[in-house]
Amino acid sequence: MGAVLAVSAAVILHLVAQLSMLLTRADWSLSSFRNYFASDQLSYMGIVADAAHGRFGNFEPFTETGSIYYPRFYYLVIGGGAHLFGLQPTTAWAIGGLLAQITLVVVVAVACIVMSGKLWTGVLAAGPFVLGTFSTVTDNNWFTQLDSHAVLWGPFGVLFTLNAESAGLCAGGIALLLLLLAYARLRRRTAKIIVVSVASVVIGALANVQTYSFLTTVYLAIYVVAAYALVTGKRKWPIYLSVLFIPVLFLLGPTVAHRGSPLVTLIFGLLPAVPGAIILLVRSRGLVALYFGLTGLAASPSVLGTLIGLSNRDPFLVYRVASSKNLGVEWDAGLVASTVLAVPLILVFIAGLHRRRKLWIAYPAGVGVAWVLLSTNDIWGANQEPYRFWIDCFTLVALTLLPIVITVVQEYLFPKSRVDASRDGVVEVESDSSRPIGARVRLASVIAVVILAVLVVFSMHDWVRFYKAGIYQSLISYNGARETAMAKAAKGAGNGLVLTDPCVDPQTLKIVSGARDVYMNFGMAWPEKYKDVLQLEASRGDKILNVKAAGSAGVDLVMTDTACDADWSANYGSSLTKVDSAKYSTGATTESIVLWRFDPGAG
Repeated sequence: MGAVLAVSAAVILHLVAQLSMLLTRADWSLSSFRNYFASDQLSYMGIVADAAHGRFGNFEPFTETGSIYYPRFYYLVIGGGAHLFGLQPTTAWAIGGLLAQITLVVVVAVACIVMSGKLWTGVLAAGPFVLGTFSTVTDNNWFTQLDSHAVLWGPFGVLFTLNAESAGLCAGGIALLLLLLAYARLRRRTAKIIVVSVASVVIGALANVQTYSFLTTVYLAIYVVAAYALVTGKRKWPIYLSVLFIPVLFLLGPTVAHRGSPLVTLIFGLLPAVPGAIILLVRSRGLVALYFGLTGLAASPSVLGTLIGLSNRDPFLVYRVASSKNLGVEWDAGLVASTVLAVPLILVFIAGLHRRRKLWIAYPAGVGVAWVLLSTNDIWGANQEPYRFWIDCFTLVALTLLPIVITVVQEYLFPKSRVDASRDGVVEVESDSSRPIGARVRLASVIAVVILAVLVVFSMHDWVRFYKAGIYQSLISYNGARETAMAKAAKGAGNGLVLTDPCVDPQTLKIVSGARDVYMNFGMAWPEKYKDVLQLEASRGDKILNVKAAGSAGVDLVMTDTACDADWSANYGSSLTKVDSAKYSTGATTESIVLWRFDPGAG
């Protein structure tokens, strides 16, 4: 019962931190969509909307033509849930995102309890989610602005979207914690193999959910286990070789990137982990190969699809490879922003050396190298949005570091409260875990804990700033009279492609009706006739219906709003034949959403 109460308390605290600022708004409902850097999120919602209407094809989600290489498994799942249970796409989005986070909080809480043997530590599981980057001091905001659109922020910033990256980080955190618990607390070989196998499959499956969370989880997992293999080995030269491979990566990485692809370069980025991985393969008599194989198999649908697209010179993938520029993380900004985690990582490493605890040495060394490499991938050739890798590393390190820090604090300050050695899978033969802690070391430990507490509380000012920043908590409702009219009018579209006038938002139309419409997100997927779609979007921005481009793009219908200043029905009436309409009230007047059959030859 105590464990249930502790875990429940952690979940409640997390929901208060992540949701309570919305619950106080008069316009909040479960179907409300968070207007938080919403442009990309609404594009992802297009995938959800298609699935909610029973369409799961491999196409660009708005025109439903061309191909999509963007990982979309999570969006298909929540869209399928909406289709199965008759939910609005936005409601399924909210439920899926919150369930993923609740599950993660539960696993973090359980990990804290199992690692420490103390029920109350489960309550601490809500803590990592509100850590910040000291941006209130360095940038007078809750996030740090870098070049272009690059930013640095804490876990609360990346999880607030409830998108696939948020869900992917939740799954990645769960997988990493399962690996930690399997190693640290499972003594039966069969149970350990099962848990590690499950974690391996989850990590691989992330490739089909969200690329950055997948790669971040892979890097952290591989570098930590490789570091553990190195520090538990009897020979030192593999450690020296791994260290040597780091400058080799920076020297040869740009050449690999020039001759290969970003994916190949990111694989090359695992070079420093190779010596440790080989040691693991030999030591486990090939068992580790099974785990790698499970990860690769689970990742194969997305990875193979991307490789095939690149080999065929898919125009979107060619553009996407070349578009990630000026998104690096400056050293000074990255170091300051990481302080709240860098300090405990250093302290855990020192404690590992002092007590000869191999896990305490390997974990900070592994995550430190992985974090630095991913955050500087623009320097060694991959050049794939280093700032996003930095954010994802911050989040996953915060989640997995907590249970380890608790065990370190226990050993130094509360040794009698530690898990009994007979149940502790991490008590190494050569460790000094049973040696008493001296008075001076204990005093230094108290000072270190106080410093950590101050850093944590101080970093939380970012979250407080975010909590109070109402502009980032505004909501979009798709249940209004106008949106209802759009959905009603769109019923007459069938499977036709709809072009909307300047006053009818194509993303909104897709969400409320699922209709095929003219829109594209440059960074997600391109339709078959993307050049025509780009022309139509540019013309629509100028309040012009480009009849020629519409005909070339295969437009079948046009949707207009009678309240719109750009009166397409009057200006292009010869090409339009009314199909259906639906009225809505603005309070003072009554307007209509009108669906027209489009005939480019009639004009």
